[in-house]
Amino acid sequence: MLVRLIYKSRLKESVGWADVVNIASNARGKNESLNITGMLIMNGAGVLQVLEGESGAVNDLYGRICADERHGNLQLISFGALGERHFGRWKMKEVNLQRMKGDFRDVVASLLIKDEQGNLTLPSDFERAYALLAFIDTITSAR
Repeated sequence: MLVRLIYKSRLKESVGWADVVNIASNARGKNESLNITGMLIMNGAGVLQVLEGESGAVNDLYGRICADERHGNLQLISFGALGERHFGRWKMKEVNLQRMKGDFRDVVASLLIKDEQGNLTLPSDFERAYALLAFIDTITSAR
């Protein structure tokens, strides 16, 4: 059964953008062999990721992510069956929201949530999380 899983987490302070790029690069080969596709969005230390693939492969991968000490505060946002992939272009695409430029920043900001300190953080609800992932997918596919 084809499924989609969306989660968010907070990376440990020692994990930076270069580490995320390296992790995503390594994941592409593994994901290809497992027929998993997806995207990882980083905003500061926050990560929002979507994974699509066969249920067993996605569950196994999420289990490894949950056990990965680089992640903290993991939150499962959505898990469910799919008729077809929506993020099938990417074996693993990584995007740093803090490096976005121009008008895209305003659209992205409208999809983020303000925390108690007024900082923009990644959404925890499915509608905003999916909208953000879909928007990033659209603009990165057009380039």
